[in-house]
Amino acid sequence: MELIYTANKTRKIFDQKVVCSLSQKNLVALSCFGELRSVNETDSQPPLKRSKQKWSTSSCSYYVYICDIDRPWDVTEIMHSPVPIVCLQWHVSGSSLLIATASGHCTVWQMKDYIINEWTKVQTVDLNGEEVLSAAWLHPGSQVNFHADQCESSSYTDKIKKAAFRPSLSSYGGKPLKGWIAVTATGLIYAAVDNEQSSEPHLSKASLMLSRKRILVADIAFSSTGEIHVAVSDGRLSSALHTFCITLLTQTDEPCLIKSKPGAGFFAKCHTDPCSKAKVSHLRFMEFEDPTTIIVGAGDGSSSQVEMWKMQHDQRDVHPLFATPDSVLRLYHWVHFSSVTHNSPASAIAVPRFPVRGSDPTLFQYVAVAYSDGLVKLVDKTRFQTVTTTNLDMTDLNEAEGKRSAYMCHMQQSFTGCVLLGLDQYGSLYAMKAVNTRDPVTQVAPSFLVGMLEYVACTHRDWWDIISVLKPAVVEGIIQQISDNLSQQSPMTKEHLQPRMLAVQRSLVKSSSTGHQQRAADFHCRFMLHSIAQLFRSLLRPKAASSQEMSAAEKLSATCAKNTESDVDKVMVGLSAENKDFVVEPATLQSLQQLMQWVGDLCLYLLTSLPSLAHGYSSFPCHTLLRDAAFLGLARELLLLIRVWTLVNPSCAPVFTSPIMDCTLLLFKLLTRLWIAAKDSTDFEDSLLDECCQLQSQVLAQPVHEGLLGDLDFGCSIFTQPQPLQLLFGQQPLYLMQGYDKIGTMLPEGQVLSLQRKDIVRLSHLGRKPPSRIRKCSRCGCLSLRKGNSVLPALRMWELRFVRCCPCGGQWSLTQHTRYVPF
Repeated sequence: MELIYTANKTRKIFDQKVVCSLSQKNLVALSCFGELRSVNETDSQPPLKRSKQKWSTSSCSYYVYICDIDRPWDVTEIMHSPVPIVCLQWHVSGSSLLIATASGHCTVWQMKDYIINEWTKVQTVDLNGEEVLSAAWLHPGSQVNFHADQCESSSYTDKIKKAAFRPSLSSYGGKPLKGWIAVTATGLIYAAVDNEQSSEPHLSKASLMLSRKRILVADIAFSSTGEIHVAVSDGRLSSALHTFCITLLTQTDEPCLIKSKPGAGFFAKCHTDPCSKAKVSHLRFMEFEDPTTIIVGAGDGSSSQVEMWKMQHDQRDVHPLFATPDSVLRLYHWVHFSSVTHNSPASAIAVPRFPVRGSDPTLFQYVAVAYSDGLVKLVDKTRFQTVTTTNLDMTDLNEAEGKRSAYMCHMQQSFTGCVLLGLDQYGSLYAMKAVNTRDPVTQVAPSFLVGMLEYVACTHRDWWDIISVLKPAVVEGIIQQISDNLSQQSPMTKEHLQPRMLAVQRSLVKSSSTGHQQRAADFHCRFMLHSIAQLFRSLLRPKAASSQEMSAAEKLSATCAKNTESDVDKVMVGLSAENKDFVVEPATLQSLQQLMQWVGDLCLYLLTSLPSLAHGYSSFPCHTLLRDAAFLGLARELLLLIRVWTLVNPSCAPVFTSPIMDCTLLLFKLLTRLWIAAKDSTDFEDSLLDECCQLQSQVLAQPVHEGLLGDLDFGCSIFTQPQPLQLLFGQQPLYLMQGYDKIGTMLPEGQVLSLQRKDIVRLSHLGRKPPSRIRKCSRCGCLSLRKGNSVLPALRMWELRFVRCCPCGGQWSLTQHTRYVPF
């Protein structure tokens, strides 16, 4: 394993009751004792001065914080409690968080407008002082598996398949109901189901067993049949570990009815030693959606043993007197598979979360086990044998803290298992690479990494953890492989997933250390152009279900692909643009003027940059687009459509600085010649270069990547720094303010970078100092207005496309705009 970074508190307080949780969007929720920084702390003060400040009395509480895994220093406080936080559970959507305390106080917090630093408490449930041992959200009934044996295939449907999985609780018609369940220390199970008529949920409770008893550890898993499995232990090795099958039912008089049925139990393997004083300290199902494997951790103060148990069933013959044609008697029992021992107590266990099906020897999945001596072991999931170990390096502890060795008190794997996240007893956050490290046993084939990137893109999850383990030598190959696989999909699949794949490729190039900002601008322009094309095509009239003719969008694409005429008006005649299939309401066209303006500015920027590329200058943004025939053909198609729409509403046409010449006509003419040269892979004509040179003196071209860059805090820049990084909560690291690309000095001749801020979603100018609080991407730093003022469906549809996340895939955060730092 390799440490990526460590985020420390300004004042370390010993506390073993820490909890952390990582969502599928790679948002970190963590709980620790005391505030992460002092009350009067400011970022301008040096760390040594801040560490000596006094702490407020309110810091004697347990706090819950949220942060992006890419920016652990930028934390947001959610709540605080006088009793320890025992459970943090993210909903599968990544926008809701379940928080449970040791006193049985459970709350559900939800993002406000999908902004990660604004949370609203939507639900509060008091379990009458019951200590919560384990809690989980009800399964929504959707499971998408990654088939490892098909990772070499280029088809998404071969690698990514949806499995039959029933929801934990469904209403009339099979609609899954949202809610959560909790297991308490007295053997009760609570189920809270959302109430559509009220903010108070429907709360039900039942006993796991006939006679209640004290429980020390518990865990929850779900099966494909809709049942909930619970494993419990009272901590004593002389007692058996029990499993229960929970069924939730909906009835007319009761929204949620809980039925508990006991399952097979077993005794831990280490209970055979009569002199042992060990106790069961950890109990986890191997997989969240597969209750057939259990991990048991037991030990005393000097040693520990982690065991793996698998469920098996035996088929027994039924007496012929009682047998029926379909009667099969199966007896289920647990079988010990393997054990891992160590001469120190186990402090935390993290199980895999990635739903992999199929077997392949090159795929590495693991169970992470941490011990109180600071050691962390990675145990192979299949063979359950230790494959690699690491020890925490605590060189920053001082004499006042007694030089106590740090160890993980709570750990969790990322969704794909590429990153291991943990908290030590001082509240420090660790992020470690678990795969593709220097250890040969943790190596993963590039084909698996490509498959995982495609999986998270298709299922709308975050890919930061996968990018963190990529080696710079394989980044270019992975980018090319993603493009090749996407080109072999069906047209419908390709159109739907292409913007998402472009966002993944943009993050890949930004994780490299050289020239990443220029290439990131290339993928950003591809992303925006394809997204605008999807919106514009959706406004055209679709074809009838029984018609054999092409739709308006198909006719537009076919005409532009076949017709090499450089006069846009002649192409319009062949397109029959006067047909009603291309007519859109004038008010709708006016609301999309900013998008049309961006398309026009993009074409103008590319044409004015062509002479620089012809003379060997290729270090400016978007230079690779000048040789991309597919991209140029799509831009040419949109120019033609904009020309058609200007006949309906002339005020929606792009505006340029030359009022004398018809810029749209000239841009289409030059872009057609450029597209033909790129398609035929020929050199640019001298006459084309001369006209593009003259274009620079006739029209002012604005860089299309304007607004793409934030306040110099680019996402994924953490990968370009020497690792491991030592960070502080609440303090921005120094590497964000130095060593950035001077993009303003790398523009083609005749172009300047404006100091105006730009809305990355609506593509409108915000000015140098936006007056109000605006959204800011937590990864790339781009800005966007929180809410638009348009009520027209077309523009509203465009805004809703990016309401959950930024075009780069990062989460939105609300921020007060600071001064612009010029490049």
